[in-house]
Amino acid sequence: MRVKGHDSAEGLQAAVRAATDANVRDRIRMVLHALEGDTAQSIAQRLGCSERVVRKWIQRYNAQEIKGLQTAPRSGRPRSLSAEEEPRLRERLNAGARPEDGVCALTGEDIRRILREEFGATYSLSGTYLLLHRLGYSSLVPRPRHPKHDAQAQAEFEKNTAGDGASRVSHASRR
Repeated sequence: MRVKGHDSAEGLQAAVRAATDANVRDRIRMVLHALEGDTAQSIAQRLGCSERVVRKWIQRYNAQEIKGLQTAPRSGRPRSLSAEEEPRLRERLNAGARPEDGVCALTGEDIRRILREEFGATYSLSGTYLLLHRLGYSSLVPRPRHPKHDAQAQAEFEKNTAGDGASRVSHASRR
């Protein structure tokens, strides 16, 4: 494998130490190992990738120098909710449901409505759940207590119905 001598081995080692992106760091290591005479197969084994990937990044380095190893911006639709708005959404969700929400706990549809009305971001329901997951929220949470719940009445109900054989009607006695 041929590597154009754009950079010295010392320069590449310094670039490895300076790289903050792990993928870019591995790409620079590929070039460094190839410059030292390693084969694509040994580099691939060492870095845990395929030989094809090694050859691809060596070719990119040969054509564009070290800047060709950077991760290029990806195409696709931009996010509806900007990164600057995410902390504000977190605050809104962490505060819980408001009286004007009309519910005691926010569901995916409620959060979707909040995104649309308060942030101007349109999401599908599945997109809302993906956003929540990306923000570190989980849908597996305990059910909240209703604001008007009566703990004493609930305890009385549980005492009178739980395990009380007399209140149950046996299917066998109906025959």
